[in-house]
Amino acid sequence: MEICSAVENRDAISRAVLTALPQWFGLPEALEAYVGHAASAPMFTALIAGRVVGYVSLADHFGRNCELHSMGVLPDLHRQGIGRALVAAAAAWARRHGYRYLTVKTLADTHPDPHYAVTRRFYTRVGFEPFEVLENLWAPDLPCLLMLKTLPA
Repeated sequence: MEICSAVENRDAISRAVLTALPQWFGLPEALEAYVGHAASAPMFTALIAGRVVGYVSLADHFGRNCELHSMGVLPDLHRQGIGRALVAAAAAWARRHGYRYLTVKTLADTHPDPHYAVTRRFYTRVGFEPFEVLENLWAPDLPCLLMLKTLPA
């Protein structure tokens, strides 16, 4: 596996990966928002034999916080270290660019979706901690969990 900084086709990369993950990105308007952001955002891709199998796109918040804005790994390749490598690449990039924190938003555990339980466990394993639940950021029935990872100086 190779991790690369994506320069071209960011929107196509994000669309291809997220479309393969309808359990997480099944709302068309949300998918389009993630794709639209990824088109011009810093992005890292995971490649196996030249094929994109995952990506992470980043967003700046106040020059101190770098958010994992969207991330996905093709479903047949979950639990093989690809997501961990993408988070590590994003964290290294953020540190080099002076960011102090890495954050990610996901569905809070007050929602029963089992796919997001897996997502929260993943983010915890790669060093994120629950920070705050934002009850109405997305919708009243979709509570957002903000998770935080402090980056070493």
